[in-house]
Amino acid sequence: MSDTEAITAVLYAYAEACDRRRWGSFDAVFDAQAEATYAGGTFLGVPAIVLYLRSKLDGCGTTQHLISNVRVRIDGDSARSECALRAWHAGTGDQEGLTFEALGSYHDELRCTPAGWLITRRRLEIIASFGSPAVLRPAQ
Repeated sequence: MSDTEAITAVLYAYAEACDRRRWGSFDAVFDAQAEATYAGGTFLGVPAIVLYLRSKLDGCGTTQHLISNVRVRIDGDSARSECALRAWHAGTGDQEGLTFEALGSYHDELRCTPAGWLITRRRLEIIASFGSPAVLRPAQ
């Protein structure tokens, strides 16, 4: 597998871990000291990143995070990537029947480790959203 393919696989693994709620999988996506900036702020380290993601996704029904248009620039053991994102979220409980969808991109910095490529810095840029953001909530 080429470095570009391996980095792309990490981006896909992130989306799959979100959609399947495989919170333990993020150790294979993010460096232990990773920094991730989402709409809710900047989070440092895998536990903080996972806690933030859970606060948004644990109370959702089905989600689908689609990654496309991946662009990778490699410089030795470092890399930068950008990819398009389409994230769809279904509501549950009193939010059943409501959906929230976000369109945007991830801007990542990665490093090659003995365990493979890991994200060291991630920034989410939302360019449009539709529906009810109230479906993004902690489990009740």
